[in-house]
Amino acid sequence: METRSTTTKTEGYLQSTPDRGLEVKKTPRLFEKAAAFGLEFIVVISGVLAAFWLSSWVERQNEKEVVVFYLQELTDSLEMDRQQLDEVIREQENRRRVLDDLLRTMPEADSSNKHSIDSLFASIRGNRTFFPANGAYKALVAEGSLDLVSNKELVTSLVELYEYYYVRAVYLGTVLDGEAEKTNWERRKFFSMYDNKFHDLQAIRSKELRAIEEHRHAYIGVYLGHAADTSRKIAEVKALLESELQQLR
Repeated sequence: METRSTTTKTEGYLQSTPDRGLEVKKTPRLFEKAAAFGLEFIVVISGVLAAFWLSSWVERQNEKEVVVFYLQELTDSLEMDRQQLDEVIREQENRRRVLDDLLRTMPEADSSNKHSIDSLFASIRGNRTFFPANGAYKALVAEGSLDLVSNKELVTSLVELYEYYYVRAVYLGTVLDGEAEKTNWERRKFFSMYDNKFHDLQAIRSKELRAIEEHRHAYIGVYLGHAADTSRKIAEVKALLESELQQLR
């Protein structure tokens, strides 16, 4: 018995099937297309995400290098500041000790100790104050790189050091420099700046001169007090910088 075939329209193409049973064999072509499209989409998205991750990683690496660079510059700068400030403190402490000796001996000056008093007085004519190196900090702030430092304790300490301690140290130093110039001018009435000698014993015993020297002694004391606080702050910030650099490297 002959078997007739009919043409059946199926999903994707026409399939000839025997009349008996009229079984239609469906194709998964649409599913294959969807799967291929989905795979292609996943590949594209994965590529975009990988490129984004790589770009972000490179950016983070660049930011890290910037932070490390500036933190190292600040560390080196603070070491120079520490050394300079220590020298200034030593000089001002010595100047204050000399003033202590002068204030004690001046009222009892006589011919036997006049030469010694002349020498002591000549040794305190100068004045040295602290001028911090803040170039690295200013550049860090100007470029906005301070925001890249994740350690907020370090950021706070840096701002305190440069915006308060250093600013006040420079201000007090300027005041002390002005006071030193004023004192040196007032001393001319009693002391020869050319010969480095008092005019006479009466000049050494002068209450007016004593008041001038006591005034300067007080100014030095104020300056040294803040200088000591600044020195401690430098040590604190430098330790934080070194710790942060160790973690970043």
